[in-house]
Amino acid sequence: YRSGRQLRDQDTFSKPDPQCVLFEWKYMKWVHIAQTEQITNPLNPDFKTSFTVAYYFEKVQHFKFSMVDVDNGNNFDTIGEVEVKMGSLMGASRQTWTGTLTQNGNNASRGQIIVRT
Repeated sequence: YRSGRQLRDQDTFSKPDPQCVLFEWKYMKWVHIAQTEQITNPLNPDFKTSFTVAYYFEKVQHFKFSMVDVDNGNNFDTIGEVEVKMGSLMGASRQTWTGTLTQNGNNASRGQIIVRT
């Protein structure tokens, strides 16, 4: 279960068409794991696509969620991103973790992501 809340509206003439992309830190780089469907025009999207990843109890796993605004085909603008460790996701109250999306090291909120494990 993945949701976005209060996503920043970057488009001049329309609302964003968000999609959530999941990356895992492997081999000293961010590796694309999966992405949700694109939803047209919501600032508070609820995605139907779920992600399945291996959970290694003895290993620290790093993930990055990137919320993007898909424009045409493969063109997209990044709304915001957040990094999290698997332990934080699994240890969240009611297994529901909320993170603040930021961009380019700027701590200004660009919305939130809600991840349920």
